[in-house]
Order: sequence, then C-alpha cells, then structure tokens
Amino acid sequence: MSGVAEVLIDDPRTRNALGTAVLHGIAASVEELSTQDETRVIVLAGAGGTFSSGGNLKEDAPVEDVIAATMRVYAAIAQSPKPVLARVEGNCLGLAVGIMAACDLAIAARETRFALPEPHMGQAPTMAAAIIVPRLRPADANQLLLTGAAFGGDHAYRIGLVNASVPAVELANEQQQWIECLVDGGPVALAACKELVRTMATAERSDALQKAAALTVELADSSEAREGALAFRERRLPAWQETLRDKEIP
Repeated sequence: MSGVAEVLIDDPRTRNALGTAVLHGIAASVEELSTQDETRVIVLAGAGGTFSSGGNLKEDAPVEDVIAATMRVYAAIAQSPKPVLARVEGNCLGLAVGIMAACDLAIAARETRFALPEPHMGQAPTMAAAIIVPRLRPADANQLLLTGAAFGGDHAYRIGLVNASVPAVELANEQQQWIECLVDGGPVALAACKELVRTMATAERSDALQKAAALTVELADSSEAREGALAFRERRLPAWQETLRDKEIP
C-alpha cells in the first residue's frame, strides 16, 4: 500500500539478533522515514519469519554502547510523528520484547514465542523492562521477569503487550487492516495523538489539560481539520494535503 514503509531486522546468521549495528540501523531507518512526507506508517518486522532472538550475546561490545543504541531506537520511535507498527512472528526474545513494546502498535502471530530469558543467564532484562513494566499489572510483570518462561501471542494480547494476536496465516491480512485504519487518519492528527499518548501518561492532571487545550487550538486551525470537516459535509474521503513539515506539534 502506498505510504507504508517497512523497516526489516535482517541478520539470518544470528536469527535477527539486536547487536549495536542492527540497533543503530533500526533507529537510523525510523529517523529517516520520519522526515519523509510520503511515508504515513512505518512497519517494523523481522526477516525470515522471525522478529528477533534478542540481544546479540556473541557481540563483544561495551555495555554502554548497547545501552546507547537501544536508547536511540526507543527515542526514534517515540519522537517519530508517524505511527510505528510492529509485526511479530517466530521468536521475540529479551530486548526484542522491549523494542516491540516501544512501537505505537504491535500485532503478533499466535504462534510467536515470547520470553525474557535473561535471569536464566544470570542477568536481568533491564532495557526491555523499562518499556514493558509500566504497561503491565505487577503480577504479570513479576511472572514475565522472574520466571523467564516462554509464552505465546494470545497471552501477550491478554496482558496488553500486543494489540492483536492472530494465526500466522492471517498476520498479513491483520497488518493490512491496521494500516488501512491508520492511513485514514490525517498525518498531523496522528502525530498529535502520538504526542498525547507520550505526554499524558506521566503528566500531572493540570499539565495534561493545558497540553490538551493547546493541541485543540493548534489542530482546530489546521488546513487538515478544515479539509476533514469539508469532506464530512460533502460525504467524501478527505484528500490530505498538509504535510507534517508544515506544522510542528507543540
């Protein structure tokens, strides 16, 4: 579909392990696509039928470099004005769970094998936990982190890690449906929605209301909003003309 760009984790030698070069590659791709007007949705997926085997344990890189590369991916996704959708299948282990959860939306094949196995190797899934723990019930977070046990797509959906879990044969169709919903939205409006989700989760009530009021005024005066209202009255699809570069989200 036009307007959709895919960022592919592709390192078959390591089952798409997340070494520093791979992490920087993901971040660089998202950063570049975020500046392109023609890109409406970014899809993050793994090549060869598997999302990622997690951190690259064979890589001899300073831990500080891995942290910096991971933080760059998280920041690129959060700061992108484009919706970022993770398509997950095969294995999604360790750090890969955090990368998936950092995306705005995630859909998974029911057969996907998720796990945070770091405790079995004398470590803790610190960088993944920073993203996934705030969105889980304490009981679910404890189960995932303390046991390191594997679980499937349906369980990931039940605890709120993914937005949908479907049989692997239906994953492509599921992705298409989500993308169609996303491209129906105006690009400026979607960027504002991302900003709302990112800031409202941690903002005090008064700050959240001030932010909401400022965005309401900003969006009400946009050409996108005027086109949307006109299209509604004329019973037609809106022809989104305004680019994301024309208006910054405050």
